[in-house]
Amino acid sequence: MNQEPRTRASINASKILNELRRERGLPTVITINPRKITRALIRQITVEVWKKYPQSLTDPDYELGELTLALVNQEIRQRIADLRKGAPIKQAALKDYFN
Repeated sequence: MNQEPRTRASINASKILNELRRERGLPTVITINPRKITRALIRQITVEVWKKYPQSLTDPDYELGELTLALVNQEIRQRIADLRKGAPIKQAALKDYFN
């Protein structure tokens, strides 16, 4: 599979700001992180996404296709990106359950 390499932020702006404030004797600035992304949260998101494909959970002869896997991976990454931005997670539309 071709996966894009993960990259980390090259600059931690809040950490640098707090170091500069500390040098000037000012209190640290609290960054707003609405929700910490943990393994449990990623697992919960993954389970919610897979529930859109009930046949994958009930059919003993189910074969996972590359397109389905790509769609699931894309939605999981999008939801995690939305969480990092602080956007609220919305309930999927009913049409999304019936491709």
